[in-house]
Amino acid sequence: SAATLDSLLDTLLFFTYLFVYLNETITNMKLSITSSILLSLPCIALSFSVIKPKTHSWALASDRRAFIASVAGVSVASTFQPTPAMAAYTPRFEDMKQILNLGYSLDNLITKLSDESTVGEALSGLVAFNKDKDFYTTYARNFVGKSVKANADGDARVGAVRQASSLISSCQELLEGRQGLVGKEAADEAVKRVKQAQKYLVTFCEGSGLAQDERVAKFISMHS
Repeated sequence: SAATLDSLLDTLLFFTYLFVYLNETITNMKLSITSSILLSLPCIALSFSVIKPKTHSWALASDRRAFIASVAGVSVASTFQPTPAMAAYTPRFEDMKQILNLGYSLDNLITKLSDESTVGEALSGLVAFNKDKDFYTTYARNFVGKSVKANADGDARVGAVRQASSLISSCQELLEGRQGLVGKEAADEAVKRVKQAQKYLVTFCEGSGLAQDERVAKFISMHS
């Protein structure tokens, strides 16, 4: 009937309006959410742009320190910049005594070189020395590096120990006949070199800041 048809049309129209309304509402909600997300992205990006480099920079610095520490080794004394406290370092006998011990041990080496029956023992001692011939130069550099802010390796005191070590080291080849001399002539030349090495060690001791220490003064007096 006509009444029934009108009722159906009204119902259909109602659902049509409802569908349109809900569709618009959902669309608006989507747009609102999307807009909120888009608006928040610069803040998120900004927050990461601030935080991330800080963490990255710290990590790289830590890696560099670790790397430097891992590769630095005995050369650190020539590259490390002492702190003000280190710059005010007061020389201590304990920090340089190995140089003095070397100087006195050379007296025994000279004694062995001067006796044909013990030249072989002297040679054995030189072979042992040459297994780590840079030890005393490194030791001296570390001592000097406690007070010298830069280029401790170029310091004259370190140079003196380096020259002494070089002379001592050369005596092995000399006694083995590889430098043109043999027998007593080689031994006599070795004695001259060892005595010269002691003079270089005196130079180090005189500049050590401990020349007035009686233990150091005695060595200086004996070998100057």
